[in-house]
Amino acid sequence: MRLLGQIKLKATQGCGSDIDLWIAIWIGELSFANWKETNDVLEAYPRVEQKGANVFVFPVSDSSHRIKILLSFEKGTALIQEVYKNE
Repeated sequence: MRLLGQIKLKATQGCGSDIDLWIAIWIGELSFANWKETNDVLEAYPRVEQKGANVFVFPVSDSSHRIKILLSFEKGTALIQEVYKNE
């Protein structure tokens, strides 16, 4: 999948080496993912929350940070909509 909106991930920089590592791995995995439907995402990331049609929230490591993305399975793209702390 092509990952768009990576600039939004800067909000997590410097929050901890475990968070930085998790995000780096997540970007790599997402880049090579070939998800065709919702179940593909849920199988790859059991902790992900589906928030709507093709909208998913990924918990970052064991932190309170979250990454909300919009997937287009047809186009093979993932758009980062929001990066936030779940407090």
